[in-house]
Amino acid sequence: MIEQTDVAINAGQRSRLTAKLKRGQLFENSPRVREALKIWDEAAAEASFIVDQCREQLRNEIESAASDEKSNQGSTDYANIESDSADDNTDIRDETSSRIGAFRNRLRAALEILHVAVFFRANVSDALLLSDDKINITSPTTLFI
Repeated sequence: MIEQTDVAINAGQRSRLTAKLKRGQLFENSPRVREALKIWDEAAAEASFIVDQCREQLRNEIESAASDEKSNQGSTDYANIESDSADDNTDIRDETSSRIGAFRNRLRAALEILHVAVFFRANVSDALLLSDDKINITSPTTLFI
């Protein structure tokens, strides 16, 4: 139940950030380029925060899985091993690896949003730099920078 709520929250955050990025694209193609840059800065900051959270959750899940694995290995009585306990251990490993996979997918999605925001921000920053007449494009030295 809690995992479903987390998934829904993450999907909502991803949708909201994607909408912000698209809104910035609309402003990019208008005279309001600086507004697009501001929107993308905000989106990049939010995405960076989410990426940090996802990394921490993944790290905690991996550490938890490693400690569970160590405790399961240490408490096994090898004289009384039955096939059912072996199946239980396999089920636990499968569940753990699926949880780790879910956290990796969340991190991957958050990184994707962050990379898009950084890319858009870099493109518009470059365009603003060129449009501010700080660089003379016809100069032969600026062609090779």
